[in-house]
Amino acid sequence: ARLDRAHLSGFIERLLPMDRDERRALVAIDPDRADYLLAGIHILDRILAMAGCEALIVSVRGLRYGLLAADRAC
Repeated sequence: ARLDRAHLSGFIERLLPMDRDERRALVAIDPDRADYLLAGIHILDRILAMAGCEALIVSVRGLRYGLLAADRAC
């Protein structure tokens, strides 16, 4: 799946006004990760910005399916 910085900004705008309980109630989010989700999105956004990338490819099937290829990094 392609995840670009515009999507990250959308997630930040949606999650920022929510409190912990509202984030925990979101269906797509593991409740145990609700406390770290917003910080993780900010960190990922900063990494992409520093690397000069507008998007990255993520694996939704797990780590063993992931691959970082130099020609597809940005």
